Amino acid sequence: TALTTLQRINQLSTAERVKLAVTGTKTERTLLIRDPNKMVALAVIESPKIGIDEVATVLRNRSIAGEIIARIAENREWTKNYSICYELAVNPKTPISKAMGFVKNLREADLRLINRDRNVSPVIRQVAVNVLNTKK
Repeated sequence: TALTTLQRINQLSTAERVKLAVTGTKTERTLLIRDPNKMVALAVIESPKIGIDEVATVLRNRSIAGEIIARIAENREWTKNYSICYELAVNPKTPISKAMGFVKNLREADLRLINRDRNVSPVIRQVAVNVLNTKK
C-alpha cells in the first residue's frame, strides 16, 4: 500500500531525515521542520532549496523551536526581505536583541499593528511605540 509522506518520514532514521531535510521537496520540508529532533529542523533551514516563502511560513508557526528562529534571524540573505523582518519582529521566540533591530526597519502601519498585538513581547511593543514616535 502507498504510504503518506508523513508515514514514510516517520519510518526514517534521524540521519535519513536530516538528509531528506536538505534534499527533499517542499512538502517534506514542511513536515520535517516540526521534527522533535533539532538537528532535523536545523537541516531544513540549512537546505539550499528552501525559499523565502517557506521561511516566512516557518516564522508564522508559533510552535517552531527558538533555535530555528534564531538561525533564521542570523541569515543576512533572508533578513533583507521585509516580510521575514516583520515575522521575526512579531515572533515571541525571536531573541529580543535581534527582534529590536528588525522593528526599527518596519513601516508605520506595521508598527501600529505590533503596538496593538498582545501576542508580541511587551519590550518589542514598547520599541515599536518609540520608533513610531521618532518617525513622526
